[in-house]
Amino acid sequence: MWGYRDIDSRGERILEFLLANNLFIANSSDAPTTFERGIFKGWPDLTISTQDIIGKFAKWEVSEEPSLSDHKYISVKIESQIQNSTYNRFKTLHGNHRKLLNKLNPSINPLMEEIRNSQTQDDINKTMSHLQNKIIDACKSTYETKKQEVARTLPGAHPN
Repeated sequence: MWGYRDIDSRGERILEFLLANNLFIANSSDAPTTFERGIFKGWPDLTISTQDIIGKFAKWEVSEEPSLSDHKYISVKIESQIQNSTYNRFKTLHGNHRKLLNKLNPSINPLMEEIRNSQTQDDINKTMSHLQNKIIDACKSTYETKKQEVARTLPGAHPN
């Protein structure tokens, strides 16, 4: 299993929980023990992950660094595919909403007609895309933009 040669009732309950919740153990079965107290040694410390994250584990290891505990540190490195992603955000806090409405006003009736004439899923998709583009164009000519960085770390992850 995750280091132990046999499974007791606690191990069975953990395994049932993991299977029921589609969770995975990242521990390596040949890793050094994660717990040591005198003559007692074992692997009670588990690194549990969801399926979408487990594939991003680049490294999992038991650290030899003193932890001031019977339990050893476990070091996990997760590779993220996000690379300095940004998107433009419109600064709407300071007003200019009337200007936006004035820019959109000439497009309202033609867009309403386009919506009424939509008869297929494809027509609706094209109309919605047209509506979104009109709104974006009006925002671009009304509001200033600000580059917003997308969060690079995974939730709960700590840098280094």
